[in-house]
Amino acid sequence: MDLDQIKQYLSQHNMSDFDANIKAYLKELKAEAVAQNNEALANEIWCLETISEIQRAYISAFNSIKDGKHFDAWNSYDSVDIKLSFLRKHFDYSGNLYDLEFIEEYTRKYQKLFPYQFFMSREAVIKKESCSICGRINTIRSRCEHEVGGLYMGEMCCRVVEDVEFLAESIVTNPFDKCTVLFPEGMEYNYEALDILFKGLDTPYDRWMLEIEKRLKPEFVGAQRNAPCPCGSAKKYKKCCYGTDSELMDHNKITLLDRSDFTPVPYKTMGTWKEKEQK
Repeated sequence: MDLDQIKQYLSQHNMSDFDANIKAYLKELKAEAVAQNNEALANEIWCLETISEIQRAYISAFNSIKDGKHFDAWNSYDSVDIKLSFLRKHFDYSGNLYDLEFIEEYTRKYQKLFPYQFFMSREAVIKKESCSICGRINTIRSRCEHEVGGLYMGEMCCRVVEDVEFLAESIVTNPFDKCTVLFPEGMEYNYEALDILFKGLDTPYDRWMLEIEKRLKPEFVGAQRNAPCPCGSAKKYKKCCYGTDSELMDHNKITLLDRSDFTPVPYKTMGTWKEKEQK
């Protein structure tokens, strides 16, 4: 395939599968551009490589959830998020070029339905790092001319950590590395919301709407202000959780936009963790 054919292929709307050879085609074309010292073309091909990786990861995430591999899907959506952040600086995909605005919107919506709440975050001191383009060691006083995130002959500049000292690990709720999900021993995440949604989806490009409302948690419904707080603090409800976020939970209302025949699921409460079966 030549460059125009690859662009046409990547522009196919609602593509639910992916040609594994695209990566090899682009690699060969970029090598030719580099050999000709054509940096503009090499950088354009890098953008197409990244676009193809985003599309492939988005489709992979969908298929993983269909197969019950939820954590694999989570990591694929995280890959989409990361690669989009790299691409934005170099490629304007407004107008939904290559379906990228759609993928960006729906990746964020899918991520909201995962039950993950706690993650591991590392605290570290980077002692030595080099440039991925020229290999030079960079320090506070001495840095190479290559900008992190910039494109140079079809490669994005980054810093390669040569020496690092790990200081501590922390549990966080809003991590930089979303792949660091904590899986407590003896507990299993509840993916019911995702699984119900996916029963009504046929392709990664099916449209659906997510509305998030705040509702009282079941244990707070009908609670009296002067009664003990349902949270178990032994304080009066009015002096504890009343009127605060502690008595509220997110209610996800999902509407399938491409399936008028799908029977709506009644309101139900879903916890973060699966309930253990009674023996």
